[in-house]
Amino acid sequence: MVLACPRDHPLAVRPVVPIAELDGERFVDFPVGWGNRASVDRVFLQAGLRREIAVEVTDIPAAIGLVRAGFGCAFLGDSMLHGSATEHLALRRVQPEPRFEVSLITPGRRRVSAAARAFIDLVLATHPATDPAN
Repeated sequence: MVLACPRDHPLAVRPVVPIAELDGERFVDFPVGWGNRASVDRVFLQAGLRREIAVEVTDIPAAIGLVRAGFGCAFLGDSMLHGSATEHLALRRVQPEPRFEVSLITPGRRRVSAAARAFIDLVLATHPATDPAN
């Protein structure tokens, strides 16, 4: 995941942001229980840092719009960053990087339907598997 912040934010000039520099920073985030929220919460907890959740949303475009409007920074997955949605935002890597992993599981003993196979092929073409167990 990458850190998204307004282009005029002080962290926007840094190519890589050490996690310690985010201590006390305001964030636009997703609700507790969402996988990406848990990943970010875990990194902050392990680093002994705190962050202020200024706004919680359940909609990715809303989160991006709120960051653009200056409500706070947000951690966004690469799959959320497409087109003009992130225009006017600075996207920066953070070290250590919060990671949100998604798994695609298929049945091992039966064939998948044509629709499922097409979906699997699309997922693998869009996000190459790091551990393909086909």
